[in-house]
Amino acid sequence: MRMLLIESEPSAGDAVAAGLVDTGHTLVRCHPQGAAAFPCVALQAARVCPLDTGDVDVTVTVRNPGASAVSAGEAGVTCSMRRGVPVVAVGDPHDAFSGLATRAGPGEDVAAVCGRAVAAANDRLTVPVRREVDHMLESAGLAGTESRVEVFREGPVLRLRVLVDPATPAALRNVIAVRAHGVLRRTAVEAAVIDIAVGDR
Repeated sequence: MRMLLIESEPSAGDAVAAGLVDTGHTLVRCHPQGAAAFPCVALQAARVCPLDTGDVDVTVTVRNPGASAVSAGEAGVTCSMRRGVPVVAVGDPHDAFSGLATRAGPGEDVAAVCGRAVAAANDRLTVPVRREVDHMLESAGLAGTESRVEVFREGPVLRLRVLVDPATPAALRNVIAVRAHGVLRRTAVEAAVIDIAVGDR
């Protein structure tokens, strides 16, 4: 996975970063390692925010366990949440993010927690789409037919797969695709590209 690493203070995430890199994950940062919290990389010469590329799977903020308030160095957590990128907080016994981030407890495998956070974020996106698909099938007299909805990210692309009964008419499939796209546009914060396919289950 491509992860945005954030620290409540410089070097707080060194050990976590090393473990993530060793297990094959790619890390990007809001600030050059060890640099001050301001300005972030988007305000420096290159002016490229890692979140603007659309391929960050999860944000990991590593907190000094003694810190309760959110630090200036963690401003990228807000940016991530606004874009719908799941956030994992390591070393956060005080729940500084008020339940908006997934906490990795002491001794937990951070990469595994990140995987669960990404899966949970995808699942949350499926709920309103599934509700809309079920409503359309019911309105078309196809209530009770089995369907499946999957939403997942691949880099900057948000992919939606809706699988319906093979007997579902082509016209209804087209309507499902359009309506599902509209639901995702309302619920998927700043998704750059949405790819939709309606096929047979």
